[in-house]
Amino acid sequence: MPSCCVPLCGNKSRLFRLPTGVSNRARREMWENLIGRDDLNDNSRICELHFSEQQFEAKRADGRKLLRPNAVPDVLNKNVGACVSMDDCTPLTTARENEIFELESCRNNENVNVGCFPEVDPLLDQINIVEESQTLIENLRNALRKALRERNKYKKALESCVNNLQGTLNEDQIQFIQTGTARGQLWSEDTMTKALKLYLACGAKGYEEIRRQKLPYPSIRTIQQRLQGITLKHK
Repeated sequence: MPSCCVPLCGNKSRLFRLPTGVSNRARREMWENLIGRDDLNDNSRICELHFSEQQFEAKRADGRKLLRPNAVPDVLNKNVGACVSMDDCTPLTTARENEIFELESCRNNENVNVGCFPEVDPLLDQINIVEESQTLIENLRNALRKALRERNKYKKALESCVNNLQGTLNEDQIQFIQTGTARGQLWSEDTMTKALKLYLACGAKGYEEIRRQKLPYPSIRTIQQRLQGITLKHK
């Protein structure tokens, strides 16, 4: 069973935890300095005999006796034997009491600067983290909405472009524009007929220049392969 960590005390009833967490590091160091030990850990406890009445919350409806959020152990005596009652322990020096009073006054000041006291309430830390997370989530949602709007705009522009092309180009030609490749694509007879007419009118160099302009027509090799299966009939 844990006991009080104050030297020569050893009381095992009504124990309180020492401040823990990164935000309470400065407050933890203050407690350790007051207690006079630097070997304490998160399992260390201090009993109620080392706190004056002003360090406790006002009488609660549930009857529990709890320390105030800014409480410090202000009843310590390292030169006597084990504390049996409050009368056996002597309070802090006047200088230390003044220091504690200034700290409490700083806390109670409504216009207090954040740097007035070193420790921050862990609950406030958690609230700040939640608020920052909510802000980040809202920013991500706004970015996603913007991206969706941009996608829909480009989608509508592409659909409009396709509709305009449908009166001029065949479906296989439109598919070529959308995919950017003719691999695995079978050109329609109508497209092959138009390509052959261009090839005969422009010649090989002129036809290749048309294809270099990214116009959706089959290659000369494809035209030649398709022509091999055509049988010409002489009258």
